[in-house]
Amino acid sequence: MKRNIGLLALFLYAATAAAELPLAKEYQSLDRRIQTIKSGVLALGQDLSMLDKGMLSLSGNPLVVYLTTDIDDIFELQAVELELNGNLSARIDMTPGMLSALQRGGAQRVIIKEIQQGDYQLKATIIGKVGKGREYRTPVTLTFSKENRPKIVELRVSNARERFLPNIDALQWD
Repeated sequence: MKRNIGLLALFLYAATAAAELPLAKEYQSLDRRIQTIKSGVLALGQDLSMLDKGMLSLSGNPLVVYLTTDIDDIFELQAVELELNGNLSARIDMTPGMLSALQRGGAQRVIIKEIQQGDYQLKATIIGKVGKGREYRTPVTLTFSKENRPKIVELRVSNARERFLPNIDALQWD
């Protein structure tokens, strides 16, 4: 009888230990997931802090240039170059994701730059391919005065149907 009670106790102990083993693994897995989420939240907080510091460094009067397009398959946009007063300020090489967003009506920020008040010349050049892979470049130049407020410029790439070539216009938004 004592032997049966001992075996029963041993069996119950083994069953309890076996039931606790998956539960302990589940808790460890949950703890790892919580730690991963905590790390992600801390990294996001750092990113937001850096973004906030970057936005505070601008005095609220930047030059912002956006790119929009309504071109179709006759032109493959590959890049946009910006020169401000003759100096190369930015070059954006287009990715498939950017092109897809632009074709769906999105706008791509090309540059955001703090500049002083005064007169400026902005030259934007679109670079791409037309027809059977022939390289095509066309510039547009915009002269403007920067005042003590943000300056927003839209570069709009569109089809010039009569020439079957793309065109670029620079529009000021005040």
